Amino acid sequence: MILCDIGNSYYHFYKDGVSSKMDLNSTPKIKQKSDVDRTIYYISVNKEAEKHLLKDNKCVNLEQFVSIESYYDKNDLGIDRKVACYNQENGVIVDAGSAITVDIMHKKEHLGGFIMPGIEAMINNIQSISSALDKNINMAVKLNQYPSNTIDAISFGIFKPIVLSIKNVSQKKNIVFTGGDGKFLSKFFENSIHNERLLFLNMMKIIKDNNLEG
Repeated sequence: MILCDIGNSYYHFYKDGVSSKMDLNSTPKIKQKSDVDRTIYYISVNKEAEKHLLKDNKCVNLEQFVSIESYYDKNDLGIDRKVACYNQENGVIVDAGSAITVDIMHKKEHLGGFIMPGIEAMINNIQSISSALDKNINMAVKLNQYPSNTIDAISFGIFKPIVLSIKNVSQKKNIVFTGGDGKFLSKFFENSIHNERLLFLNMMKIIKDNNLEG
């Protein structure tokens, strides 16, 4: 099977155990000649990019097959968050991409969650304020001591609020990080794991649970 997660910035593909991504401004071409009859199972948060995928491809939108128990307005919970939480019993799921989504699961029920700008969006925002703040970011900045230079001050101001927000809701719960910045953020938490293929693994579980693959 071929899987596709259409995000806010990229097409993310999973094919034969290999992950890849393509810019949304490009025409998504993942199939080889040998894949002509293979179905692309996908989820999407970007309707315009979804149209480009559907063109010339045999596709199945998994959204209609995804259901989780949630206190959140079910019509307002994004498909990417539903899939990230699918099959999760307890803990906090953090998808750190263009935006950072944080969702809390308890006994297979989705209690709610929140969304904040992703790291790249925060960097772009602060750099746009002033040329004096247009600095490279220190990805190794210490979050347990006061910054003593502008680069560290900017870096601290970006990373610390993200870390504290997640710690505030996670308490002692286990945390699963995924998304492009998931591995980086996971290092600030002892009770965490990083699973870069979480959405794809859950998509495969959805396909299996609904007997979709012929």
